[in-house]
Amino acid sequence: MARFRSDRRTAGTALLLALAAMNPAVPAELSGALTIDSWSRLEHNVQDDSTSIDDARISHGSDMSIKAGRAVRALLPGNVNRLTLSGGVHIDYRGAVLDAETALVVFRGQQLQSARVQGSQATFSHQPAGSPRRVRGQANAIEFDGASNRVRFSGKTSYTDGRTECNVEELYYSLADGSIINNRPQGENDRCTVDLDAGARVPTPRTPDRSTSQ
Repeated sequence: MARFRSDRRTAGTALLLALAAMNPAVPAELSGALTIDSWSRLEHNVQDDSTSIDDARISHGSDMSIKAGRAVRALLPGNVNRLTLSGGVHIDYRGAVLDAETALVVFRGQQLQSARVQGSQATFSHQPAGSPRRVRGQANAIEFDGASNRVRFSGKTSYTDGRTECNVEELYYSLADGSIINNRPQGENDRCTVDLDAGARVPTPRTPDRSTSQ
C-alpha cells in the first residue's frame, strides 16, 4: 500500500480535484493522504514528476474510490496536469458515479479545466441534493466542466430521473441543481417524455456499490 501526501499532484489527487469540482456540496480544498490500495505495477518519475499505475485501486478517505486498468499523470508546461485513465474506469465519489472505457482530465494548478470520458456508451449517475430520484445517463462521450459545474452528454444520449426520460444527441446536466438543458433544435430522432403521475412509485435511490471499485 502506497501513500502520497496531497500537496504532491499525484494522479489520484488530480482526479479528486475534478470530482470535488463536480459536486458543489464538497469543498475543492484537499488535505490528508491519498492511498493507492493496490496495483500490479507502480512507477513515479522524479525528473518529470509523472506517475503511472497499472491495475489501479485508489481511495481518498471514505468518500472516493477509483478503479482503472491504468492511471497516468503527466505534468505539462504552464502548471498543467493531465490525468489519463483507461481500462474499465470506475469512479465513485459521494453522489456521483461514473463508468467508462477511458477518461481524460486536465487541470491548471488545482483548478479543473476540463474532463472528458468516452466509451461504448459511457454511463453516469448522480443523486441531486434533496431529490428522491437518482439521475442516470448514457452517451458516447460525457464531459465535465469545472467552471460551469455542468455535465455535457453527446452522441446517442439517454437520460432518466425516474419520471422524465430523454433520448437525444446532446444534453447538459447541472450538478448544482439537477436541471437538464437541450440548446439544439429537436433532431429527427430526439424524444422526451414526462410521467405526469406525481403519485407514481419512485424507485428507492441506489447507493453506489463501493465493492465494485475495491
